[in-house]
Amino acid sequence: MPPKITSKNYLTQGMLSPQIYLLAYIKPLSGYQIAKKRYGTPMGAQVYGYLKRMMTDGYIEHKTIIPNLGGTYRSLVAPLVESLNEAFVFDLTLSQREQKALTQFLDSDISRNAWDFFKPSEHAMNSNLNVVELMKHRLIIDSWLALNQIIVPVQTYPHPPLITAYNKAFRKLPKSLLTTFSTLASTRMNLCMSEV
Repeated sequence: MPPKITSKNYLTQGMLSPQIYLLAYIKPLSGYQIAKKRYGTPMGAQVYGYLKRMMTDGYIEHKTIIPNLGGTYRSLVAPLVESLNEAFVFDLTLSQREQKALTQFLDSDISRNAWDFFKPSEHAMNSNLNVVELMKHRLIIDSWLALNQIIVPVQTYPHPPLITAYNKAFRKLPKSLLTTFSTLASTRMNLCMSEV
């Protein structure tokens, strides 16, 4: 029996709800498609209970395409941004402008589609997934790369069109936000180097 899920841990605890959130974050999917991606076979009964609770608590929205014939589920970004704020609470405080820019970026198709590499594997299915930590690490690393492109030139390897579009959109975030994330990356790298 899966652990009881509360509204405070849909993104950070458990094996199923964070995977549902990330799959529905990448692109709108039906419950059938989420179950098929998660299990390899359509086991909707395993997924629909979570989807219902996640909708009630404001993590996922449902759009009806044809009345009475189902529709698609899409992850909402507001809980993710709120969780990121809490995750960064000791490192930074986002201004209203930075929070709005980050929300718009994370809600964009470019950001959503850039996570298309996520495929629940046998290992992923049987381990906890923390969407907030994944997103936090990506923001920190991408900021460091964006601000240090002289050190790490973007032209050194060919980018797929999706990554190029993602990088361009990411660099449009407020410079203050990129600088803060980049500073966190440098601090973490220095800490790692000092431990070696």
